[in-house]
Amino acid sequence: MKNIILIFLNMVALNSYSQVTFMVTKQAQLDNLEYIPSSPNVDRGIIITTTPGQDSATMVTNLSVFRKIDTIYGNLSIRVTALTDFSGLDNVVIIGGLYIYDNTNLVDLSSMRGPKVATQVVVSDNPNMIKCAEFSGELELDFIKIERNSQLNILNLKLDSIIPTWQNGVVIIVENNDNLDSIRISDKRARVSNLIFKNNPITNNIHFNTERDSLFGVSLINMPSLEKVSGFDGVSIMSSAWILNNPKLGKLCFIKQTLERRGVGYLKLDSNGVGANTEAEILATDCTDFNTGIAGVLNYEELQLYPNPAYNEVYVGLQEHTTSYTIYDISGKTVNQGFVESSGRISLETISNGMYVLMIGNKRSKLIVQ
Repeated sequence: MKNIILIFLNMVALNSYSQVTFMVTKQAQLDNLEYIPSSPNVDRGIIITTTPGQDSATMVTNLSVFRKIDTIYGNLSIRVTALTDFSGLDNVVIIGGLYIYDNTNLVDLSSMRGPKVATQVVVSDNPNMIKCAEFSGELELDFIKIERNSQLNILNLKLDSIIPTWQNGVVIIVENNDNLDSIRISDKRARVSNLIFKNNPITNNIHFNTERDSLFGVSLINMPSLEKVSGFDGVSIMSSAWILNNPKLGKLCFIKQTLERRGVGYLKLDSNGVGANTEAEILATDCTDFNTGIAGVLNYEELQLYPNPAYNEVYVGLQEHTTSYTIYDISGKTVNQGFVESSGRISLETISNGMYVLMIGNKRSKLIVQ
């Protein structure tokens, strides 16, 4: 079957290089895109958006048309739309980048299971996005950037099938997400080479599951709530590590294990917690119990809470029958127990501000009380 190549109108002379971008504002436009044979001399892209005062009945609400498309020559930008469901991008090849930004109705990006290829994926400035989970499929790309999503609370990237377009591996950048409390990245095919985490003010822990034995770089910068970084189990060498201005981060066991194996080429440490400001301090750290305790059993996917951070109450969804709950502090001490109301409400009026774990049955999630 011949590849279907997405081409846009407003053609230019084929013997000159030009970029043509097609703007889509209506679902009918997206469903009826026109196709013509491609030329290697013409670069094309799509912007999916809305116009001021546009009738909501005409807005783009689904991306299923992309299941009929093999290749987009150029960038695919999805901005300022009414989209809530980002499925449909499963197998499309994007010769440029995928940009998802300023989408006020976007709450959960977990519906996105593609694209198959994109040089880069940027998810930024989506003001109501709470959850961003896996990018699955044989995704080829060089970097993923998650930035300035002010309500993003859960970042759980399952990148087990990615393939780098850059020979040294894939770069992950997560920065300036004001309510992001945990970062979990799975990289079982060992394709991630560089991790940059900056200016995420309430991020408490980071876990990186990888089979990779070397990393080009790790940066942890300006993370005032960061207390624990775990995983990195197979990493024996890092070209560089910049760990700066993380006042609560005291144990750098993932750096210690690398130093004890083959080493870190360039290690920059400053203004971290006690035990994390010199190489000597790191090597003296006791890491025997580092992967035990309550942080080791958190599962942020199982139990969904809202709002989180919470104030006087939190909801876990409607309960068909009475269900008991337990709230633990970060040391593992029980601070409250009771039964979930039929509405799913749990009162937090007696709970002090701080970070906790809420457990219901065999499900659990981090809970932040403000």
